[in-house]
Amino acid sequence: MSKIYVNEVVKIATAEDGYLEKKSNAYLDDKTKNAGNKNYTKYARDMNEKGKGKGLLNGNKQAQDYCALGIVWDFCVSADWDLDKVRKALCFDGSVDNGGAAAGCRSFRNYFKAKKRLDKNPKVGDAVFFTTDKDPDPEHVGLVIKVTDKQIKTQEWNTKLNGKWGVFQKTYNKTSSKIIGYGHPKYDTEPEPTPPTPPTPPTPEKKVIKASKPASKGPSKELNRSFKAKIKTAIKDAPNSNSKVLTEIAAGAKVRCYGYYSTTNGVDWLYIRYDASKSLAYEGFVCEKNLEVV
Repeated sequence: MSKIYVNEVVKIATAEDGYLEKKSNAYLDDKTKNAGNKNYTKYARDMNEKGKGKGLLNGNKQAQDYCALGIVWDFCVSADWDLDKVRKALCFDGSVDNGGAAAGCRSFRNYFKAKKRLDKNPKVGDAVFFTTDKDPDPEHVGLVIKVTDKQIKTQEWNTKLNGKWGVFQKTYNKTSSKIIGYGHPKYDTEPEPTPPTPPTPPTPEKKVIKASKPASKGPSKELNRSFKAKIKTAIKDAPNSNSKVLTEIAAGAKVRCYGYYSTTNGVDWLYIRYDASKSLAYEGFVCEKNLEVV
């Protein structure tokens, strides 16, 4: 079964803002052409064609008041015309006979009332019922699309703005005497959005400080391995004890030799790499006697 989410219903409703009802059964899909006040709309056409024979509404509603019909149409589009789902969401199930639900705003209000889903507390996605006279029955209904501390904003079908009839947004104080209640549809709970995977930060290029002289021998398979310092020792710029110190390493520090070395006065100096940090490495000579195999 399809899902009906409040945000999707509001999105579909607000996309209809500015649709003008038609004076005849022409240009029903155009927002502004053939504007009039005869209640011809694409909403009634779609409900009759796609809901025909399925008992959602009790007849063809073309050229009739369509304030409630527009909301029903909105839910049908949101549910991809899964009429059983719409029937449950709008409380039509169990509230009407086999002839289908009436699309008048009074009947619409009574469906919510029968399911105990009618009160004075507005929420986004509610049907808001209005009265234009002194009796307790509604003469108009809209869809709540925004709620603030003091006001509600609506999307309304079959309403008038600037002398034109159609679908328009309006704002009311919550204390308005016109408002007689809010019907709460049975929306599905929207799934929590999956947080985007943060991009992997680029690995900074490691700075390598190298000895000025290369090793003269190798590669040696025997020396191609990891070592650790026996004692605190220095990494030298050249294979002799008098050369410049590139850095010092502590006893136990691990270094890597790739099999290259130099020999000075009968003493082997291994050419090693020492990764001092994530961003800094040294390559130079360490006297073999100061190293041991890991």
